[in-house]
Amino acid sequence: MAAPVISRIAVLTDLSTESRAAVLEAVALARAFAADLVVVAALPTDWVGREVAQGQFLDGLLEATRLRLAAWFAAQVPEDLRRGLAPRFVAVAGPPARVLLEVAGAERADLIVVTAQRRSGWERWVRGSVAEEVLRAAPVPVVTVRGGAKAAA
Repeated sequence: MAAPVISRIAVLTDLSTESRAAVLEAVALARAFAADLVVVAALPTDWVGREVAQGQFLDGLLEATRLRLAAWFAAQVPEDLRRGLAPRFVAVAGPPARVLLEVAGAERADLIVVTAQRRSGWERWVRGSVAEEVLRAAPVPVVTVRGGAKAAA
């Protein structure tokens, strides 16, 4: 049986230290498979709604977030790991799991990487789990990385 071909990887980040672990893992996988990397940020719709109501334009918010995402990536991922990668940065308004699945589909990702946040049973029940939603709905393999974990070298 032939090994699966991984040519594009999508990873979700909220620019937190917990999601940094997933991004580092996605970078390591992209390097190992010589795959393209798509780094995704989801803007909460309630926040976007407030900003748009205050006169901001959605396109401007998304572009500013995309630029912030690229700067965060450059600051959080060591230069030696970034070398040779040309990640694509995508920012979309909506719930994180849905955004990641939609972007992964549109980008034809072969693999998804997502952070599994540590939450108590009550908090998970109230807020849900992005990783669980993605695992249930993804049409491609999903790698979950515990928030704050160190990525493979």
